[in-house]
Amino acid sequence: MSSVELSNRPSLIYPRMLGYAATLVMHVITSIHITDTFTRESVNDAAVKQFQDNQFKFLTVWNVYMQMFYAALGLSCDVLSLSKEGKDSFLAKTLKKIRDPVFSSLVWPYAFTASLVFWSVYSYERSLILPPSVDQTLTWEANHVIHTAIVPVVVWEMVFRPRRKPESHGTNLAMLYGYAASYLVV
Repeated sequence: MSSVELSNRPSLIYPRMLGYAATLVMHVITSIHITDTFTRESVNDAAVKQFQDNQFKFLTVWNVYMQMFYAALGLSCDVLSLSKEGKDSFLAKTLKKIRDPVFSSLVWPYAFTASLVFWSVYSYERSLILPPSVDQTLTWEANHVIHTAIVPVVVWEMVFRPRRKPESHGTNLAMLYGYAASYLVV
């Protein structure tokens, strides 16, 4: 049985959909919490205001938004796969065509990179990567959602969404370098 046939088995689709939904809920709730805290705290503290103004320069923030995009993409693909009308639709075919390259070139490498770099620097010297003034905005739980939980989300996807090896890694590398170049510009 090929990996594509295996990944479309109902026994794998439902747990995968649960993972996508949990990922979306987790990241949306955390994003709302952080945004709400920024709104309340930024008026009073210059350090929090600076952190808020620079949040889109952090790879972690880019990664969280990429994971939310990918979870919505994966959930859409699986919902369409389960419906008789949507299974062979143009939309389903297009979404499925971009799903694997997005995961392989962006979601997987950036989740592991963001987590490993953050926790390595954090364990060496916390203030280099997460100043104590940010504690009032970024709670312990939110910190673990955006820096730790991103790895189990990717592992869940790898377990429940088997893939076949691409014929060429050119597309993946182009997407990876393009995303990295975009990040460096910001």
